[in-house]
Amino acid sequence: MATTSHQGLREPCLTVAEVADLLHVTEGFVRRLIATGELPAVRLGTRLVRVRAAEVEALLDPGVALPASHLPTAEAVPLGRRRRGRARPDQSI
Repeated sequence: MATTSHQGLREPCLTVAEVADLLHVTEGFVRRLIATGELPAVRLGTRLVRVRAAEVEALLDPGVALPASHLPTAEAVPLGRRRRGRARPDQSI
């Protein structure tokens, strides 16, 4: 019987939240990178997603730049919803 090496199984894997913390971005941004294929990930079952630490390091390689579409823009920053009936700071009561 032939033996096979499973070195890839011993490589450290990170959760989406851990990757987001390392990159100082949101979990949603990490999930978008995974969905577009820019950050390879492994799905374990229906809910668990893991990213190999080496893939995160490759993403951070200075020789590989992220496309400009990933840079934040003024439109990308949510402005929060105002509630009706509340006075705004610039309005007198």
